[in-house]
Amino acid sequence: QKEIFFQILRKESQALVKLKHPGILHLFEPLIEDQKQMAFVTEPVEASLGSMINDGAKTQLLPSETELKIWTLDMLETMGFLHNTAKSIHSSISPENIFLTPSGKLKLAGF
Repeated sequence: QKEIFFQILRKESQALVKLKHPGILHLFEPLIEDQKQMAFVTEPVEASLGSMINDGAKTQLLPSETELKIWTLDMLETMGFLHNTAKSIHSSISPENIFLTPSGKLKLAGF
């Protein structure tokens, strides 16, 4: 199980290095790995949409109807970039792979 998790982290960091777009989570520091641990540093995030939905303490982060429409348009534009420009697909879009930044923008991750 541990090696599968490490493979997922390797794949995620490689994808984030290659994909540069305002709607994709920005990688500040590339993957660092040794025999005991792995880490990479992304831009700050408040929460994933999954945690916002499932964690009662984070429901204050949920948007108004107008903000939700903007978020939806932003994510559609990001997916358009992935498909049309990067010639890539995201095979695991879910609330857990969409993150909210402190400035209120959504960022796609979990590649």
